[in-house]
Amino acid sequence: MMLAARAAVRRAPMVSGSVRYPAVAARAAQRGAPVVLRAASTRSAQRLAVVAVPARGFAATSANNLVPAALRGLDYVGTVAFAASGTMVAGHAGMDILGCTMVGTITSLGGGTIRDLLLGRTPVFWFREVEYLLLCVGTALMAFYAHDKLEGPVAEEALWWGDTLGIGAFSVVGAQAAASVGMGPLVVPICGMFTATCGGLVRDVLCRRPPKLLYSAAQDSPAADGTLYAPAALSGASAYALLHFLKAPAPLAIALGCATTVGVRTYGYARNVKLPTYSDVPADAGPAPRLAAADAHLVVTAWGPDATGHVAALARVLADARANISASKIATIGDDIVVMLVVSAPRGARAGLVSAATTAGRERGLKVDCRDVTPSHGTPPAAKVAGRVALSGPDSPGLVSNVAALLSKHSLNISSLDTRVVGVAPEGLQRRVTEAARSLDARDAATDLFCLEAIVTAPEKPDAAALKRDVAALRKRCRLDVLDVVMEE
Repeated sequence: MMLAARAAVRRAPMVSGSVRYPAVAARAAQRGAPVVLRAASTRSAQRLAVVAVPARGFAATSANNLVPAALRGLDYVGTVAFAASGTMVAGHAGMDILGCTMVGTITSLGGGTIRDLLLGRTPVFWFREVEYLLLCVGTALMAFYAHDKLEGPVAEEALWWGDTLGIGAFSVVGAQAAASVGMGPLVVPICGMFTATCGGLVRDVLCRRPPKLLYSAAQDSPAADGTLYAPAALSGASAYALLHFLKAPAPLAIALGCATTVGVRTYGYARNVKLPTYSDVPADAGPAPRLAAADAHLVVTAWGPDATGHVAALARVLADARANISASKIATIGDDIVVMLVVSAPRGARAGLVSAATTAGRERGLKVDCRDVTPSHGTPPAAKVAGRVALSGPDSPGLVSNVAALLSKHSLNISSLDTRVVGVAPEGLQRRVTEAARSLDARDAATDLFCLEAIVTAPEKPDAAALKRDVAALRKRCRLDVLDVVMEE
């Protein structure tokens, strides 16, 4: 009755009809729009629902309908992207199909669930709109069985954009929910941020990963780039709240809120923007991921003209990708350098790591090759004793083969091997060699010097006398300056 009286005063025609949103009708009446009131014929006949019909022509109707419809579409896109990413993270953490489905669903619906509980809106939204639950479960199952097709660069890029659009939609939807129950300008943006980020926070806790909500640097993919995850959601929700409390048209507030979120996150990704941290804390001081069997393992090889800073650039890429270097080797060939690294990283960071390493190498004139390796996870030979091998003498073919055969004969396993060749100085300065080395046929004082160092292990200590005899024989046969095999006591 009060609405009818107000409408009559403002000369806003009212017709009986089905109503659902009284607040919308009130605003429409205040703006001179005709309002339709119709008594409901269902079980809710005791309540009136109001539908506002704008009387400003086709353009206004299109804007009022199109923007909310677009928001709903982005909401679905975000639901799919969040469910897929959560499922993949859970899969890489070693969870089974049930665990992956649960984590994917929690990632997508968790933020909205926490929002509704905080606002006292029960039952929560997906109890009433079960299509969200069905969409999450369906997406999680498809992502579980098609995970190998979602880990390429193109698929990861598509997921990133879906994730970004979803954050934009979720932040505005959350802000709208808070505003609809009368929350103030401080709470509305926070509610939008919680809606967009709390699902991912729960996912990271369940999967024992650094929570993305607490970092503006990427923890998974793409490597070495800022994500501005929570700041982007907070910015978009704040933009919506500002326009809402300034009484701006709802379509404008929705559009600018989503655009702000997408713009901030895209800018952070393109410009590698990260929030400040303690200046005295190293960039890699955050918690490192667990390197489980499901992680990605790669051999990264880089080669090209030697220059200062090559190793630093590659190491920075690996650190940003949260990769662990388990073995490394650097060698020089003339004026060129060769770097070989065996690394392990979260599988979700693999594509970003490869892309960032290739880009860093290209910028420094290096060719970078990344190859996947699959650890056998077998049982290595039991090692009870260890020793060191040192060799130096005139370079000749077959030295490594001869040394390896000797060690194998005495059941010594090579766990580390380092070799290098020291040539003649450009000025013609010749190295000093022993008389035995000079006496080799076709060799003189300018012969290159070959050096070898190795670490060996064995299940038990070898026969010292037999080992000493074979070492002396090989040293004499190859005219070596030094060949020592020393086992630890």
